[in-house]
Amino acid sequence: MKKWKKFIIILVIIANVIILTFFTPIAFKTIIPSQFNFTQKVSDNDLSLEVKPETLTRDGVTIIYKNNTDYYMSYGGEYFLEYKMFGDWYMIKPTDLFPVYLARLYSVEPHSEKERVFHWDNMYGHLRKGKYRIVHDIINSKDRTKDLYTYVEFEIK
Repeated sequence: MKKWKKFIIILVIIANVIILTFFTPIAFKTIIPSQFNFTQKVSDNDLSLEVKPETLTRDGVTIIYKNNTDYYMSYGGEYFLEYKMFGDWYMIKPTDLFPVYLARLYSVEPHSEKERVFHWDNMYGHLRKGKYRIVHDIINSKDRTKDLYTYVEFEIK
């Protein structure tokens, strides 16, 4: 009798793991823990990102970059979309196996703002409800030896 109880408990645990893995709202797209937990985030006092009001949709958003320093801050065309699940961030795998980004460097001049429009519907599809963030690698003209990144969080309701 005890063996059957143990067997049923193990079976229930395995079933729960399978359900949480495959039926989480976005689990079919997320397989990679965020790589940005291991690099240094640029200070929000130096470069801050925010969602432009009234621009967030399931298909895209406009982000405002604010450079509060005396030097240029730059980032490439490549960005990563991440999803918060169970308290941790996970990179969302693009639907295209080999996404193409423009080989372009965007710069934000000292003490200025710049806007960038993101349309992720072709690369990630329509986003479902949840907490997301857009992450960029940053090039700091003052110190190019550091691996820096920045991000902006938002919620799709």
